[in-house]
Amino acid sequence: MRKTEIPEELPRELDFLYRDLWQANLDAFWELIENHYEEEWRVEISGAVVLVVDDAMLERVLDDNTSIAWYKFGAYKGGDEGGRRFFLSRPEYLKGIWAIEGIYNGKMAYVGGERSYFFEPEA
Repeated sequence: MRKTEIPEELPRELDFLYRDLWQANLDAFWELIENHYEEEWRVEISGAVVLVVDDAMLERVLDDNTSIAWYKFGAYKGGDEGGRRFFLSRPEYLKGIWAIEGIYNGKMAYVGGERSYFFEPEA
């Protein structure tokens, strides 16, 4: 299990998640995104590799992993909007900035050292 650094003070709407459950949910989501969606990840000037999970990205990840989305997050499809099913229940608390440090340095050279994981919830 990876240890994801999160802000000390979580937004009020995330108070329902205990820290251990929060870490388990973050870890489960990392499993879905870390080695996937290569075209969406960006390398910042600091060398951090960043993925922004907004409404569209969250929907895409959940849609690509519907059974895991249900099992881990209770997310399920059900609505019908113009013939397109959509998620009625989504883990909105997973929207935000996901970052990994330790892959590249500030000069964009591969480091391959110990990785650090960060998550900043959407404001």
